Amino acid sequence: MFVLSRFINKHNLTDHFKDNALTYWHPLADEIVNWCQHQYQQHTPIFVGVNGCQGSGKSTLCQYLKQYLHNNYQLNVVCLSLDDFYLSSNERAKHGKSIHPLFATRGVPGTHNIPLLTHILNKLTALSERQELTLPQFDKLTDEPLAIDFCPKIAGKVDVVLFEGWCWGVAAQDDKQLTVPINRLEKHYDPLLVWRKTINQLLKQDYMPLYQQMHYWLMLKAPNFDCVYQWRLEQEQKMLTQYRAKSAKSLMTNKLLKAMSAEEVASFVEYFQRLTEHALIDLPPKMDKVFILNANREVIGVQSKTRKEQM
Repeated sequence: MFVLSRFINKHNLTDHFKDNALTYWHPLADEIVNWCQHQYQQHTPIFVGVNGCQGSGKSTLCQYLKQYLHNNYQLNVVCLSLDDFYLSSNERAKHGKSIHPLFATRGVPGTHNIPLLTHILNKLTALSERQELTLPQFDKLTDEPLAIDFCPKIAGKVDVVLFEGWCWGVAAQDDKQLTVPINRLEKHYDPLLVWRKTINQLLKQDYMPLYQQMHYWLMLKAPNFDCVYQWRLEQEQKMLTQYRAKSAKSLMTNKLLKAMSAEEVASFVEYFQRLTEHALIDLPPKMDKVFILNANREVIGVQSKTRKEQM
């Protein structure tokens, strides 16, 4: 309980998280340990994919599971976020010029550094006791990857990798599903379907093969896409508060901050709408465990798969 209380205080969480942890996250962590026991004979870490829309609590859950598994089972756990593999603004701008202007904005498949992601996953599989590995980190308030000197390092053989992402695990859609624009962004800025079709092709080509490296899949399932705006707005405000707190304790400057206004958040989440809504329908039957959330991020139901199927 001390670990849980300290985590809640550190991250300014509510009693909702405490209730979720005691009822759902602790049993989930114990289940992950059982998964690990099946994997030990392979001498490689167990990879757990975690899907959930923006603001659903993926990162917080993974960080808590990491702490819980380390404190209670002495496991070496690594948390990865798909967000930390975003390309730099300059690289995205190049894609915006060569493919479609919407690729200049981070978020969708096509704005991630896939070679780096592949490299990190492969290195984690083979990391030995005496080896170190630097993990990438992306600063959303500067919209740039952190310099390598400021990125976190891990050392030693890894037991569990928790890999979370808003579109992690999402499969490509049927081509016919792309034809009707889902919102204002697609209607006005992608009338020829270039952006949508490219994303769909990249999912097939670059992302879906990587999903095969995950041994188990979890999903934090939002009630609907309408929650995403409010959750993403809360996330933006929380990031800004945390960044300013760090700045006050160091020589960091606020001059490069790019926190979004409410109006900008409303426009930004349109980039994520298609795949988020697709995930809410398509992913649950494929997941090993689905935690059904209400608008307050409280878990109100759990769905478990009795038989593992191929993604």
